[in-house]
Amino acid sequence: MATLILDRAQLEVRTEGDALAIFEAGARGGTVPLRLLDRVVLQGGQTRLDSGVLLRLAEAGVAMLLLSPRVSRRVAVVLGPMHNDAAVRLAQSRRVFDAAFCTRWARDLVLAKIRRQLRLLTRALGERPDARKTLGEATAGLAAAVDRLCAGVESIETIRGIEGSAARAHFQGFSALVPSSLGFTGRNRRPPRDPVNACLSLAYTLLHFDAVRAAHIAGLDPLLGFYHRPSFGRESLASDLIEPLRPIVDGWVWGLLRSR
Repeated sequence: MATLILDRAQLEVRTEGDALAIFEAGARGGTVPLRLLDRVVLQGGQTRLDSGVLLRLAEAGVAMLLLSPRVSRRVAVVLGPMHNDAAVRLAQSRRVFDAAFCTRWARDLVLAKIRRQLRLLTRALGERPDARKTLGEATAGLAAAVDRLCAGVESIETIRGIEGSAARAHFQGFSALVPSSLGFTGRNRRPPRDPVNACLSLAYTLLHFDAVRAAHIAGLDPLLGFYHRPSFGRESLASDLIEPLRPIVDGWVWGLLRSR
């Protein structure tokens, strides 16, 4: 299954049977069968489509993500029909108030995330001997965080503190992997202030969109998280689900930068 990205000016999308037809500056550029699509990402306000296209996408179970033209910030998500089993959402709601479950869930998520961060920087140690000092300090910090989580934690607040210290160590090491000319000295956002953070922010946004979509398909409420507590306007469960996947995104972005 594929992602269709619409990010150029003068595009128009129409439906033709079971396919989308793409026009650019009035000229027909080709078609994309709906059965091949998982998602459509639309960036910018210059692509034209009508409500019939949105309806066909929803009927086919193809989700759409609308991004701001300036900073790749999510503006809206269009999903297909809801899952019909209300019992799934009721069970999820009960778990939100189960403190012991939420603590175990949070510990497992953060432990998986930090272990992946550690694997990424350990691999980088073998490929970047010139950055051995910085990477060595970062991996030592991550290993200490893993040990603390494995020793047992009693609260989500403690887990958040461990995750925060691990994130600082991880991005300190990550900064040694990218050219200094890109101006990356650590994580920043809203808006990202350098090309590396721009890549990370966009990739995390796309990953979060997939987590919202996956929760929706499974009949779960994306707003009801266990580690990221429910908060107004935040899809907390989706934020939970992507935590262990963030280091995979970091490694992917590093690969893009290495290959220019």
